[in-house]
Amino acid sequence: MIQFLTRSSPHVEREIRARALECFRRGGRLEQICAEINRTALENRFHATIGLQEVTSGNMPSFPGETVLAALLIIDLAYDPSLPLLAPRTADA
Repeated sequence: MIQFLTRSSPHVEREIRARALECFRRGGRLEQICAEINRTALENRFHATIGLQEVTSGNMPSFPGETVLAALLIIDLAYDPSLPLLAPRTADA
């Protein structure tokens, strides 16, 4: 779950959500998802401060014998016009 602390830029927030979800669907770990969030923020001249809280449970009937993980990512975006615009990503990036 992604939660933004303040409304900064709806466009950037949508892009961050989409790229984080894409990374998750590709099997990305939390560290990779956070890196994707940071990269997307920087591409748009924002700094992203990310707070992360993980919750695990090993007793979910739908997943016997497995540990289920959920994560809350709290993001604070701060616009910084002094940051350089990064080159757009290619399909391979």
